[in-house]
Amino acid sequence: MSNTIKNEARWRGGLEAGQKALSPDTVINYNDVVKRLEAYAETNRSEASARAFLQSMTDYELEANIDAIRDALNLEKAFIRKLHKAETKSHGTGLDFDEPQPASEPQDGAKLLQDIQLQIRRFIIADTDSILAAALWIVLAHLTDSVAVLPLLVLNSPVKACGKSSFLDVIARLVPKAIPVANISTAALFRSIDQYKPTLLIDEADHLFQDNNDLRTLLNAGFSRNNAFALRTVAVGDNFESRMFSTWGAKALALIGRLPDTLESRSVIVPMRRKLPSEHTERLRSDIDQGFVPLKARIIRWARDNAGKIAATDPVIPDGLTDRQADIWRELLRIADVVDADIGYEARIAARSICDIANATDSGDFATLLLQDLKTMFESEPSRTAWPSYMIIQYLTAIEGRPWAEYRHGKPLSENGLARLLARFDIRPLKLDSNSRGYKLSQFNDVLSRYLPNSTAIPPLSDDKSLLNNELQNSGCYGGSTSQPPQVEVAQIPEAVSPDWPAQAVSPEIEKVLDETRGLDIW
Repeated sequence: MSNTIKNEARWRGGLEAGQKALSPDTVINYNDVVKRLEAYAETNRSEASARAFLQSMTDYELEANIDAIRDALNLEKAFIRKLHKAETKSHGTGLDFDEPQPASEPQDGAKLLQDIQLQIRRFIIADTDSILAAALWIVLAHLTDSVAVLPLLVLNSPVKACGKSSFLDVIARLVPKAIPVANISTAALFRSIDQYKPTLLIDEADHLFQDNNDLRTLLNAGFSRNNAFALRTVAVGDNFESRMFSTWGAKALALIGRLPDTLESRSVIVPMRRKLPSEHTERLRSDIDQGFVPLKARIIRWARDNAGKIAATDPVIPDGLTDRQADIWRELLRIADVVDADIGYEARIAARSICDIANATDSGDFATLLLQDLKTMFESEPSRTAWPSYMIIQYLTAIEGRPWAEYRHGKPLSENGLARLLARFDIRPLKLDSNSRGYKLSQFNDVLSRYLPNSTAIPPLSDDKSLLNNELQNSGCYGGSTSQPPQVEVAQIPEAVSPDWPAQAVSPEIEKVLDETRGLDIW
């Protein structure tokens, strides 16, 4: 006789007592439970199926049959009870992208980009340069198959309630396969990108990188197509094999404060600000479309029609950008130049403005910040050729807003600390006289030119277009410091841009938009 049958006989001895303890409606059919158990025991079982089977029983059925279940499933009683009580874990919902069909008619690029900017302004308060940069990035998100670099779009603010999440929502409605999240694991990042090729929109990113270097590394790798991979081992049959997962995809982040330096250097930074009582925008709604779907369909059509021309364009990069900033803006300027000469013109102003602000606020680390302050100090007394260490310390610790007065555990930077920071650049203190040691200005010439490139100011927008053209050329926004634009072969210029650009007159439509929006250009 099997153990199951023996146990069944033992259970029946307590049948009457058990039934008396229950209400008349709860009488248990033991034969049915045993049949179900024996049928289940013959199947290919798993923990998930065992949990589902056990949770189909009432508490009384489980306890009355606990010995039979133990013998049939070869499980400990404690584990049986745990499976019976365990809540079934949710596996979430699948991803479903409701993408519109491309517009049926070819699109005018200048009109399209103007409409993207106007749509953003309906809901968001931001400066003109930032809105143009965001509009170009939205188009870039539709070109991931043909570009070499994908910069992050970063919406940052000093405090909460500055419109970051709303801006991210606007962007989500215009980019392809948007996945808006407030948290993401490293595995979810590369697996979702590899499977769906989405646009990731990550809110609350200021909490995302705390003690998560792996996630930061993957986002860094996603900047360049050639390096956008994560290597993992996966189970293949009875073995594990190495597999490459793509991290190549457009990504936008919103956060309070700043990103880690390595991520920030791969980003287009859009500074957000709190709305004034006098500034009015429409509210984003989830129950109606508000014009996003047809606009997105137009973007899809224009990007599809012009992807080849954009990839073949080699834009002129403004002076004053670092190599990394040039990589970032090259992709955006490709789009701008193909859209329209006027847009290319305004995009270069935006590039210089945004990058100059980034360069001015980028301390990188203490060593780079130190060079910035030392350069200012040298310029304050240009006739001095040597600086004693104690004078440098006095100058640095007197600067408000800098870390030198409380450099280490609340104590000011010391002469030894100064020497250690400068040693990174192979600059060592010298004996200046019998009483002091310090540094000669000549020791810094090469270092300052390498790590603090000169940057000329962006000219303000002017109603006098001929004057503005001259100022822009002199500023180096078209890659030169002379009053004449650089000589570029006609073959290098996209068809949408004529050889005499940017000296062409701005179209009336663009001039109207500029006139309407200059008043919003507030930092």
